[in-house]
Amino acid sequence: EFLECLSRRSNGRFEILLAGAVSPNLRGFDRLLKSGPNVEFLGAFRHPEDLAELYGSVDMVLACLSADIPGCWMRAGRYYEACFFQKPLIVRPGEDAREVEKHQIGIVLDESSPADAAKTFSAIASDDWLRWRTNMAALPPNHYLFTDEASQLSRALEEILNG
Repeated sequence: EFLECLSRRSNGRFEILLAGAVSPNLRGFDRLLKSGPNVEFLGAFRHPEDLAELYGSVDMVLACLSADIPGCWMRAGRYYEACFFQKPLIVRPGEDAREVEKHQIGIVLDESSPADAAKTFSAIASDDWLRWRTNMAALPPNHYLFTDEASQLSRALEEILNG
């Protein structure tokens, strides 16, 4: 609903690029696709093979978990991908929002209606985006990469085998 409102109110200022498999339970997706010429759906993509091309074609990433999932429990996978590809984030309140605000790497939309969220988002300026992009580039890789999984798994397996 947020993207549909944004598409309708932006007068072409924003292009909305969507990719992925569409859940049959997703209401209003067809309506979103028809909301304006600035909405494009690429369809399914291969993960992780297509990520570089996909993230290379956007300026910001919408990383909002379903309202059915408590936001305090986990961080969206798109959060880590956006940080890796240095793309500012659009998030809702929750775990991602705390990090986005702390590091100033995107916008937190805490409005209760999609129309109000679209209005808030529409007010961002190029200076905001440039600041978020600069801050993304300054994030240390250990903020979004976990590189010692193999050695941790090896140690855990050794402990099991020897224990």
